[in-house]
Amino acid sequence: MRVLHVHTDLVGGGIEQMMVTLAIHTRAAAEVGICWCPASHPEPPEDTLQWLDQAGVTLHRIPPPFLSPRYAVRLTRVIRQVRPDVLHLHGGTISCIGGVVGRMCRVPAIIYTEHLPCHPINAEQADWCHARWIRVSRYATARALHCTAAISRNVAATLPATTRMSEVVYNGVDLSGYHESVNRGQSDRKRSELAVSLDQMLIVGVGSLIARKSYGTAIQAIAKCRSGTADGLVLAICGEGPDRAQLEALAADMELAEDVRLLGWRDDVPDILRAADLFLHPARDEGFGLVVVEAAAAGLPIVASEVGGIPEIITHEHDGLLVPPGEPNALAAAIQRLLNEPEQARRLGDNARRTAFERFSAEAMAERYIELYERLLRDVR
Repeated sequence: MRVLHVHTDLVGGGIEQMMVTLAIHTRAAAEVGICWCPASHPEPPEDTLQWLDQAGVTLHRIPPPFLSPRYAVRLTRVIRQVRPDVLHLHGGTISCIGGVVGRMCRVPAIIYTEHLPCHPINAEQADWCHARWIRVSRYATARALHCTAAISRNVAATLPATTRMSEVVYNGVDLSGYHESVNRGQSDRKRSELAVSLDQMLIVGVGSLIARKSYGTAIQAIAKCRSGTADGLVLAICGEGPDRAQLEALAADMELAEDVRLLGWRDDVPDILRAADLFLHPARDEGFGLVVVEAAAAGLPIVASEVGGIPEIITHEHDGLLVPPGEPNALAAAIQRLLNEPEQARRLGDNARRTAFERFSAEAMAERYIELYERLLRDVR
């Protein structure tokens, strides 16, 4: 079985991470290739290209721009060269172009993974779902796809009415960096690097510094905890984005400039999570939440917003605490509860770790997609 993944970028965000992870973990069952065209993210570093090549993933680069008739012509050439049994598309625009091109090239099975809400089902989603012209294009071309896989039930609820067949396939995370138990020495060294003492509580968030991630709510919650019974809290956020200056100003206004650390993009997130005491994800909306799975794999107690696909990962009171989005008081109360009840926090973290490895590993995702590919190929034959 030959599988060709098609997206704009190769590295950069959650879609790219999922696509590469899936390609790597399906190599045992299929010949896998990735076709990409640089768009909104930088070119992949040379070591990434070498790593994928050594892993047996064939790479096909189409020069930009992808919003051009030339892109469809070049994609046609790649598909005819590879002759895939399965064309796996990622990204709303690519689903439209790739679906039509795939049909013209008579690809046996065309599947698209929907990573974003296609159309908004609440006010919050209106700011980050597909643009209107993509929604119209998705509606018009959805029948060209043999199957659409949504990353959560929440996202599945937003698919176009013209969708032929849909499945929910949860994203999986490469959890190889979380298998070993936490080494106290390594954890202490990472805390020292972050200037967090052993008697301070390290609370971590991971995500882009954008309004939807709502890290302002997290800063307000930390301020409320500091004004209560808890002290010695450090909030460290791994990520970058346009709201950095606004968040720095908010922390300064609340006299938390020393206790709120905006760390920027990091390549050592697993190490930071394993050194933390608590994970926060205060997003206003979220299609799935890869970072929530990573925090769970690290065995951290989790406090997250009850929005989007997050309740499909975290069950309230079993492997984390869920709170209403945008409410600093509720977020602060949940944080304070876990700080005051260490045994409860430990139980939630242990349960979260089991959930991550049982349901959201890269291996589980790969197995699910291979089964879906094979079922689609049986149906077309």
